[in-house]
Amino acid sequence: MGAERSRFQKFKKGFVAYSGDYAETLVDKGYAQGNVRPGMIGIQVRIMKESPKEFEMKKELEKETPEQKAAREAELKEMVAEMKEVSD
Repeated sequence: MGAERSRFQKFKKGFVAYSGDYAETLVDKGYAQGNVRPGMIGIQVRIMKESPKEFEMKKELEKETPEQKAAREAELKEMVAEMKEVSD
């Protein structure tokens, strides 16, 4: 793949240590290459097995009720309508 077609994509969820003792002891790393029609691609994966004991974990967000979801969607629709009015 030439430079004009090369690209980099990053997908991340949560925390991953990139340096220090935690990166060496708690992170599993993997790398693979694949040949596809446009050229060769490389995939790099880092998975943190557990969080360091010094970190406090926040509570998971509570699931949204159907009423809350409907209210949020209505608010978003209003915002979109206002944006359309301003752009016209």
